[in-house]
Amino acid sequence: DIPSLERRFGEAECEEIFSRAAEYLRLDCGREEYLACVGRGMFALVCQCGSREAAQQRAEGLIRGLDGYLAGFRAEYAGAFRAGICSLSENPECGAEAALYNARQGCAHAFRTETPCAFSTRGMIDESEQLERLRGSMSKAVEKGEFEPYFQFVVDRAGTVVGAEAVSRWQSPEEGLLPPSKYIDLMIRAGTVTEHDLYMLRCACAQLQSWRREGLEKLCLSCNFTRQYDFSHDCLIIEITEDCLVHDRSAAAETLNGLIALGFHIALDDMGAGYSSLSDLCTYPIDGVKIDRSIVIESALPRARALLEGMIRLSHDMGIRVLCEGVEDKAMCDAVLAAGCDFIQGFYFSRVLPGREAESFLRSLAARDREEG
Repeated sequence: DIPSLERRFGEAECEEIFSRAAEYLRLDCGREEYLACVGRGMFALVCQCGSREAAQQRAEGLIRGLDGYLAGFRAEYAGAFRAGICSLSENPECGAEAALYNARQGCAHAFRTETPCAFSTRGMIDESEQLERLRGSMSKAVEKGEFEPYFQFVVDRAGTVVGAEAVSRWQSPEEGLLPPSKYIDLMIRAGTVTEHDLYMLRCACAQLQSWRREGLEKLCLSCNFTRQYDFSHDCLIIEITEDCLVHDRSAAAETLNGLIALGFHIALDDMGAGYSSLSDLCTYPIDGVKIDRSIVIESALPRARALLEGMIRLSHDMGIRVLCEGVEDKAMCDAVLAAGCDFIQGFYFSRVLPGREAESFLRSLAARDREEG
């Protein structure tokens, strides 16, 4: 996965990883096997195996050996490669290009599922073809206004709505309504994600302006930022992910300090799911953290609960507020409240809503408050 490796290690180090991998694979290649470099960061190995099981064992053994070899240079290099398998006995009409294409789909699936290898399937190939169609149409999708803002509300410890997270959905004329998992990675790879982010920024800021006009100026919205709308800057929370801090730490610090100077708040998203260190909480001007849902979901287990409580306690000791995301039921809600979190986000309180439904949701809350008042 060249883009991810370059974000983590930089281009020069990424090329070194590739060279080391080529060295290992050349030595591991058997006498009746054929190895070739077929693209940047990609190798093809042709070999004879008596069964699917034998092919899977060969691929898994290759990846494990490669992981161990690369980890000898730097532990973080392990996991850089995955394998996809195209069985020619199951696809006898498959030519060289088609076989390589199919194997790539299996490899992509292995990356997504974090497994050493995967056989290509018809479903994977169909999904890949859909991604190719999306890749061809996404460059004009922002210009055509095909992305829509959706909102998921956030509550405090008392269950009171204090704001929302703004997310996008792509209303593709050809593919229907698509979640970000279907297109964000594609846009990152194609270099068009900035246009998407700026568009969502404008939507989020316009929403904050609308809320202020309706007397809801205390609601916060997490998204990107701008200076061209009439709202208080301290109502906009800029979420950053752990991987954006890794590539150029000095540039990240400069950017975040500039945003703080403009009056915005900074939150670290998906804490606990990435690979940054806890020292980032000291290095960067972070106001809040969002603990990843994977930790929240496992909080019923003693060790996971201890981890959750420790992360919240550490954050509070540093003056950082904590939001737990992915809270789906009362048991999870009780667990994160007992652990001491400040804010809660998840289906237990609010599903992800399109703009009109979000407005209706807020109006119903306001009506309920008037009745109770």
